[in-house]
Amino acid sequence: MFSNYLKITWAVMQRRKAYTFLSLFGISFTLTVLIVLAAFLHHVIGPNYPEWGRNNTLYILAAKMEFGNTSSRIGPLSYSFYERFVKTLKAPEKTCVITIPSVLTAYPNGKRVVLRTRHTDADFWEICQFDFLEGRAYTQKDINSNRQGVVINEQTREAFFGKSGSVLGREIEVDGAKYQVLGVVKGVPMTRLFSFGDVYFPVNTIKYDLKNPEYMGSFWVMLKAKDQANMDQIREEYSDVVRKVPVQKTEKFDSQAYGYLGGFADTFFRLSEKSSLRLVYGVLILFAFLFMSLPAINLININVSRIMERASEIGIRKAFGATSKALTRQFIVENIILTAIGGVLALIFAAIILAIFNRSGLIPNADLRINWFVVLVALIVTLVFGLLSGVLPAWRMSKLQSAEALRISA
Repeated sequence: MFSNYLKITWAVMQRRKAYTFLSLFGISFTLTVLIVLAAFLHHVIGPNYPEWGRNNTLYILAAKMEFGNTSSRIGPLSYSFYERFVKTLKAPEKTCVITIPSVLTAYPNGKRVVLRTRHTDADFWEICQFDFLEGRAYTQKDINSNRQGVVINEQTREAFFGKSGSVLGREIEVDGAKYQVLGVVKGVPMTRLFSFGDVYFPVNTIKYDLKNPEYMGSFWVMLKAKDQANMDQIREEYSDVVRKVPVQKTEKFDSQAYGYLGGFADTFFRLSEKSSLRLVYGVLILFAFLFMSLPAINLININVSRIMERASEIGIRKAFGATSKALTRQFIVENIILTAIGGVLALIFAAIILAIFNRSGLIPNADLRINWFVVLVALIVTLVFGLLSGVLPAWRMSKLQSAEALRISA
């Protein structure tokens, strides 16, 4: 029986090429756009190389100092604040500091190269899990001995030394100083704000005084939690530490640890973490609903027109004994097959688009990939829309008497 449904479906798809094309185009185009957008979203906010533990990591991006009622200052933390207060936390599994990315220019072999640089401590390499193409990261021992060693990415290696041979132990000159290459890592996209860089310097190479007692500076902090439950403990412990930070009577100091989205929402939009998450997911759900609604309405119109146009077929098949259930099942099978073909086409188109984008260099080191959970949900939603748009009209048509169905088609 099912094989007969498939044969009829294939014959109908070939006979009514316009309806088939419009249905497949609506399904595949919608799914392709959703898959590509989901890939971009996951690329930006999801756990990815080398920040695989992003869901179990808290971030301290800034602190706020109020000086009476006259002025205030908001900015990243200083290294001395990190050493004196953040490193005293017991709840985190690991903590590390990183500077805000800065841009320096180097001239290897007379060629101008723009480098995105940042300074980190040794624990940075344990929280962020980089792929080392050769060599190793600098350690706390290297920092304590004031070793002038750096880690570079593969693009920087090629810019300074070309493509041949190992570069371990060789020197690069950046900002008027020479540094020894300790390791080379796979490049990180710029969208990974806490880990991307071309050259990674240990904190001992910073040219200003790390022991400056001011609370504000140029460092972000990452706090690695053991699990989700541990994240609330870290927040509470850090809040307790912040309340005890010594300030003058007329001053106020505030700083909080956030999840990935929460920190940026507070820093740039002055929203709480929960409010920002509700806003982000609310906007995404609304966009997905509106985006899916337009092709769904078109699909409904196409299916209604397709079923009405086949009224004569329904009448003839009923005259030869076809039941209402058999006719409805036929239309269900047709919708499922159309959705499946549209889904396969969407996957092919999305894979091609993402591959082209990854190789385009628009985002250096981009690694966009298909989110299979989004694909599954999108296929289910599309199938539901397709069934609703096809089954109800088909059921109504199948209930008609043969003569009446033939009269409608006349």
